[in-house]
Amino acid sequence: GLPIDKISTAVIPIIWTTCPLTAMYFVMAQKRGVDLSQLDGTTEGDPLTFGACSSTMIVPFRDMMRLCGDLVEWCAVNVPKWHSVSFTSYNYREAGVNAYQEIAGLMASAVATVEEVINRGRGLGVDDFVPGFTFHLSSASDFFEEIAKMRAARRMWYRIMKERYGASNPGALQLRFHIQTAGSSLPYQQPFNN
Repeated sequence: GLPIDKISTAVIPIIWTTCPLTAMYFVMAQKRGVDLSQLDGTTEGDPLTFGACSSTMIVPFRDMMRLCGDLVEWCAVNVPKWHSVSFTSYNYREAGVNAYQEIAGLMASAVATVEEVINRGRGLGVDDFVPGFTFHLSSASDFFEEIAKMRAARRMWYRIMKERYGASNPGALQLRFHIQTAGSSLPYQQPFNN
C-alpha cells in the first residue's frame, strides 16, 4: 500500500539478484499503474565493489558487468529518474582500505561501468546515462581527511567526465553521493558512543 509513485526506493540486493529484483519492482509498479518514467529510486548493484569485497561471487564477474550495463541502459531509456547503479566505496573501507584506496576503488568501478556501456556502441552517450549514477562513501573518524577525500572525489569525477568522456550534462559531471559512518572506525568497547 505504499505510494511508490511518490517516494524514492532503494533496491539493495545481493549482487547476482540486482537485475531480477529491480525488474520485479518495475513490474509491480506497472501493475499498480505507475508510469515508469515517474518512478524514483536507486539500485545498488556495483559489481566491481561486490566482487572485490565478497568471497561469495557465484556469478562470473564479466556476466555481472554485462547485467549492470543492461540495467544502466534500460533505465536510461525507460526509467530516467531511477539511479541504475550506486557505486559503494563504503564496502572497500569496511574491508580495511584507507581513504585514498577507497576513492581509487570508487573511480575504477564507475569508469568500468561507463566503459561497459559506451563500448556496446548502442548510441548512448555519458550525458544520457551517467546522471543516473549515485555514489555511497564511507565516513571514518578523521574529520578533515574525510572532507578532503569527498572534495577530491568530486573534483576527480568532474575531470574524468569532462576531459575523458566530454560530458556536458551537469548531472553527468556531478558526483551525487551520500555517506555512512564507517562501522570499522567505531569503538566496539563503547557501544553507547556509537
